[in-house]
Amino acid sequence: RKAQGSAFGANAPAPASALTWLQGEASVAEYESSPGKIRAFCRTCGSPLLSRLVSKPEVVRLRLGSLDAEPAEVRLIGHIFAESKAAWETLPEDGAPRYAGR
Repeated sequence: RKAQGSAFGANAPAPASALTWLQGEASVAEYESSPGKIRAFCRTCGSPLLSRLVSKPEVVRLRLGSLDAEPAEVRLIGHIFAESKAAWETLPEDGAPRYAGR
């Protein structure tokens, strides 16, 4: 929750090779939030954009809320960290599996 700044975050893995910055790439700042975990943010507004693992450079985890257009091929595959969700948060009855951790 602290990394997302919210009760939950909508993230999707994607091939790093498929990521193309259309504009503003110079405004993207990265930092290593924990050993081997890189997070990228907009330098101007602070919006989280993506994260990646040093050990898996071929994959990025996109913050779906930062995209201008809704991706056509994204579907819900599960709820992670369901066991440590905020006490005031109610998970939807959407049939997706719930995982205690990752």
